[in-house]
Amino acid sequence: MKYFLIIFSLLILLTSCLGEKKYANFVYNKYSSQTQAADLTKDAPDYISVKADSSISKLDTLVVAKKLKSQFIPAILYWQWENTIRCELDPKISIQTFNKYLFSYADSANLKERLNGQKLELLVNDLPNSFVYTRKGNSIILLIAYTVNDTETIFPENKDVKISYRLVKDNIETKKGTLLIPDETQPMQNIWKSTQKFTWSYMSQYDNNLQKLSKNVIDKILTEI
Repeated sequence: MKYFLIIFSLLILLTSCLGEKKYANFVYNKYSSQTQAADLTKDAPDYISVKADSSISKLDTLVVAKKLKSQFIPAILYWQWENTIRCELDPKISIQTFNKYLFSYADSANLKERLNGQKLELLVNDLPNSFVYTRKGNSIILLIAYTVNDTETIFPENKDVKISYRLVKDNIETKKGTLLIPDETQPMQNIWKSTQKFTWSYMSQYDNNLQKLSKNVIDKILTEI
């Protein structure tokens, strides 16, 4: 009876309902704090223009969460649970964050001097902006003991970054091309953190990845001009 009460109490904690609205609020709070701490709307330098392709759908809010799976199976000696939520971030914020790093790195890499009077026009065709949060596990209840396996993981929905570019001088196109950069965001597993702090850690990794992507774009442009 003692083991049953322990495992029952533990499972109640593990399987406490995390709905899509509550999870979306975790992500919203992280993004809203980022937008307050940084000027994401900083104007582009006069030698760079960046536009988002019209095919990139905009959201009415910073984040949209949708529950993909919710399962809890309490058998006599075996319990199983799974909760899966897909989060989609507003592409506008993702692109603004990407631009912030892009403009900063372009300046540090002396891109303006390398362009030699040309202007760089970028068209962002796609950026990674979604991920899937999953918590799942199981428990085996034995006569004098029990085992519990419980994991929280965030999986990025990886997609290549596709950006078209044009170089223009005196209203004449001098060069154009398309850059395809793999999304290298890695899955992350929770290690002794609350779900909110775990999600925020992933969002920080996502932000760092956008920074790397912006650097890769400028580096590739520099090799092609």
